[in-house]
Amino acid sequence: LYILQEIGEYLKEYASPFVELTVKNPRYERIKYRIAVRFREGYDQGYYIGRLNEDLKEFLSPWAYKKHTSISFGSSIHNSAVVHFVEKREYIDYVASLKLIEQISENDSSNEGEFEVSVSNVAEVRHPDAILVSSDEHIIDIVTEERYDTEDFEGIGYMIIGIDFVVN
Repeated sequence: LYILQEIGEYLKEYASPFVELTVKNPRYERIKYRIAVRFREGYDQGYYIGRLNEDLKEFLSPWAYKKHTSISFGSSIHNSAVVHFVEKREYIDYVASLKLIEQISENDSSNEGEFEVSVSNVAEVRHPDAILVSSDEHIIDIVTEERYDTEDFEGIGYMIIGIDFVVN
């Protein structure tokens, strides 16, 4: 709060007296992915699930990991960019499916809240003062067979309560 007040005082010196200036923190709109992948032979699935989750978090929120990366307001990320990023990992054989899960609650201050599967292929902010950020954990499903079968990753046994299995 103190830093926000300092920024506001500094900017008031350069702003017109007719401007009402408000300095506030950005909104954080969390996104999460459900992704089905096949790992290459010889890579420990237990370890690389965690590694893929960390890689996704760094890809979606690079400014949180690298000092000199700028934060992008009003940004968007296309699903194809996420698939391309994941397929370039040395431990991934292929990506079988990808679903975007967006935070729908207005409680931006925590990772808790309501999420829902998006029908869009693009994750984009809903507010101009918002920043897309990665969820703490993504849902990673492992394809164990040589051939991917869509039916293995659909249906009630595959759904997660509160995300794609909602009772009204």
